[in-house]
Amino acid sequence: MGKEAPDLKELAGVLGDRVTLAVPEADENLSKHGDMRTKINASYEEVKNIAIRNEDKDYMKTGLSKVECDGHVDYVLDKAEIKSIYQQMGPSCLGLPQAELQARGFDLGVVMKEGYLEKEIGLKWEMRYVILRKGGFLTHYESKEEWLGDHFGVMGKPKPKIVAVNKGRTGKSFELTYEGGKCQSFKSTESAVDTEAEIKNWVEKAGAHL
Repeated sequence: MGKEAPDLKELAGVLGDRVTLAVPEADENLSKHGDMRTKINASYEEVKNIAIRNEDKDYMKTGLSKVECDGHVDYVLDKAEIKSIYQQMGPSCLGLPQAELQARGFDLGVVMKEGYLEKEIGLKWEMRYVILRKGGFLTHYESKEEWLGDHFGVMGKPKPKIVAVNKGRTGKSFELTYEGGKCQSFKSTESAVDTEAEIKNWVEKAGAHL
C-alpha cells in the first residue's frame, strides 16, 4: 500500500508523447465550462480514432468514456470509480478538488485490501495480484511488481463496481457480482496460512460499502 501520487508534469510529458491535439485559444466571451466540454467531446473522438488507427491498445486504456446522468452527457476517465461518481453527482462533480470528493465519501485512492488471489477463468484458475479500493472497486494485476510500477494507473484491469459478495460453501472461495450482472470467483493461493480467515477478510472488505 501507500504508493506516491504521480507527478503531474511527468504525466503531461507521457501523454504529450502519445498525441498532440490542436486546441484553439479560449474565447473569453464563452462559458468556461461549456467551452471546455465542447473541447473534451471533440478531442475524445479524435484521440479515439488515432488510437484505433495505430492499434494502440495501451492508449485506449487511458482514454475517456461516455457517461450520462439526468440527461447530461460528458466524457470522463475510463475508470469504474470515476464513472460512478459522475453517475451519482452529474456535472457538479467536474472540477471538484480531491479534498471535497473525499468529504463526500469518494476516497478513490484508499486501498482496503490487496494481495494474491486465484481468479477463475473458464475451467482453470490463474494467479492475480488484486487491489480492492474503497467504494467497491477492484483491479487485477499480473503481479505485485506490475502494480507497484503502475504510477499512472493504466496497467491494471479495473472491474465495474461490486454490487454483491457471496462466500463459497466451503469457506475457501468467494464470488463477486459487478454492476452489469457479471460474476467472478476467487480463492486463496496455496501459500495462504489460514485460507478460511483470509477469504472471510476479503468478503468483509469487498462488501463494506454495501
